[in-house]
Amino acid sequence: MMGIVHAAFRRDLVRLRLVLTTAPVPQGERRHAVADQVVWLTDRLYEHHHTEDTGLSPLVRQRTG
Repeated sequence: MMGIVHAAFRRDLVRLRLVLTTAPVPQGERRHAVADQVVWLTDRLYEHHHTEDTGLSPLVRQRTG
């Protein structure tokens, strides 16, 4: 499952980079939609890594330590 989640994040980041670096630059409603997507994605990434840091990593350290 972890591989699927990380692959999805990487895929979405690649797509976002493509939208932001390919002409034409998003304008108007599309620009706002892309900005909303950036905020949503960065929030999900933060939550995901926070959960890994506080939930998963201590368990891994405990079992391998």
